[in-house]
Amino acid sequence: MGNEGVTKMVESKEYEILKYLTQYLTITEIAKQRKCSRTAIYKGIYKLIDKGYLRKIGKAYGVTDRGLHYLNRFSPGKIRLHNLAFKLTILNKPNGWDTQRNKIVDCRASSKAVGLCNNQYEIHSFSNIKVKTTNNSVIFYMPAYYGKNTDECFRQALDTLWNIIPKIENLFKINLIKERKCNIEIISQHYSKLKDTIAKIYRVEDNKLYVKDDEGNIRIIADFSFRVDELEAIYNKTAKEDMDVMQNFIKDLLNNPATITQVLSAIGQNTANQMIYAKNQETHIGLYKGLTREIKGLGKAISKVIKENKDLKLKVKHQRTLSDF
Repeated sequence: MGNEGVTKMVESKEYEILKYLTQYLTITEIAKQRKCSRTAIYKGIYKLIDKGYLRKIGKAYGVTDRGLHYLNRFSPGKIRLHNLAFKLTILNKPNGWDTQRNKIVDCRASSKAVGLCNNQYEIHSFSNIKVKTTNNSVIFYMPAYYGKNTDECFRQALDTLWNIIPKIENLFKINLIKERKCNIEIISQHYSKLKDTIAKIYRVEDNKLYVKDDEGNIRIIADFSFRVDELEAIYNKTAKEDMDVMQNFIKDLLNNPATITQVLSAIGQNTANQMIYAKNQETHIGLYKGLTREIKGLGKAISKVIKENKDLKLKVKHQRTLSDF
């Protein structure tokens, strides 16, 4: 068997172990699924830890962002939401908050306790959330999320956030939600389209893609994160909307294929039509102005005729003899 075949077998084994861990299977259950020994599974886990796909937390194994990204390499056309951070205003805080808040904590985004004969351990389906406290707010640095579209990714992130907020409130004795109200702000968010063809073209040609708006903000880039070609929307204020626009544009392009020459030709034709329209408008405006002048002149002439007619009637009314004329 060639090196390529061996590599694919190793990747397949690692992929399955990683996938089963995110499905909360125990080591024994994974071994049964793989039809191998527990020792073989542990060897695979240690390799995944060395590659940065897993990390050990006590007796738990947490799948990292890198590991999640590796899993999703096998599902093309998906969206990745990452570098996401929520900022929540503290609505109520205890005395001496400044002295006790000066720390960053890790909170488990999702986990499940697995019971064994003599003890239990937890399996984490996502890497931890980093939580940073400030004088008036708490910042949540979220793990990566994957979905078919931006809405699906964002819903996952919100579900995780709502689950973790009570833990943070209890840990610090603060209130982030009061009477079902909270002050929340997205301070960072990046959306990436995985296995993107445009990003691949730029990588192969060793070119960089940076799309800026009129104010000089970088809105879209082509990236090669974790060895996957990505078209990425990185401007915080409009990242989600930018990704939606890109998806709709590419989807429309796939449904209605066109070459660059055809696109440029259509743009040129449209520009020519606009110039003809503008010229016609200019001619029409001149004609309208001329008509307006003529109508005003006609109005004056009519007014003069009416006045002269009134004068004539007045003279006829007072006429006695022909000499009165």
